[in-house]
Amino acid sequence: MKKINNFLFIFSIFLFIFSIFLFLSNNLAIDSQEFYTSVEISKKNVMGLDVNGTALKFGRISRGGSSTRNIIFYNDYGFPVLVETEVSGDISSFLSHDPTSLVNEGETKKITFSVIAPRDQEVGFYEGIVKLKIKPV
Repeated sequence: MKKINNFLFIFSIFLFIFSIFLFLSNNLAIDSQEFYTSVEISKKNVMGLDVNGTALKFGRISRGGSSTRNIIFYNDYGFPVLVETEVSGDISSFLSHDPTSLVNEGETKKITFSVIAPRDQEVGFYEGIVKLKIKPV
């Protein structure tokens, strides 16, 4: 009886450790990328563009205005992935984006980010970081 109890105890520990391993391996990002992002909000009705291949710069917009930028993601991993987006910094309160995108193997996906400045937003320069986390599905 004692051998059976010991076996069940050891087997339970093994199952617990294996479950933790499966949980962690499915939730770990296999890759990540960070992009600097910024916008200048102005009182004047102006629109300024800033073309940049390494950052999400929205240029200058007026209060109540908006601007949109895209990141093109190509999945060359050989399996479907989930792209999770996180935004930090003072731009995060008015930067709109889809928090997750499923991208199948070999697929190209456009991930859209839009800055929408409230009419009562303080004039100023706002910046932050957009982080993409790539996870296996």
